[in-house]
Amino acid sequence: MIIVIVERDPIVRIDMEETLKAAFEGATVSSVSTADEIDDISADILITDSPLQRQNLATWLAQGAQIISTGAQDQNAGGSRIDGVVQLSRPFSSEMLLQMVEQVSNHA
Repeated sequence: MIIVIVERDPIVRIDMEETLKAAFEGATVSSVSTADEIDDISADILITDSPLQRQNLATWLAQGAQIISTGAQDQNAGGSRIDGVVQLSRPFSSEMLLQMVEQVSNHA
């Protein structure tokens, strides 16, 4: 499993990467700070705090990637799918992140 994290906040990004690496030992986990840095990267799961442009979103979904958006701050959006993207609202805990990754990895 390949997991790519797009997160602007470096502290949150490092915490997410370490959490996922510890929980999914066989997975390749990498992170970047902006969506512009992921053009040539493929992933099974993309976790992003930045909205993806429609064309990029369509490309990721066509490749079979499961996408988790962490940019929303709507507490009622947790776990809902909008345009094929699962919403994980801020603030979220490591446990919530792991639960969401487990959930979408079962659909991969």
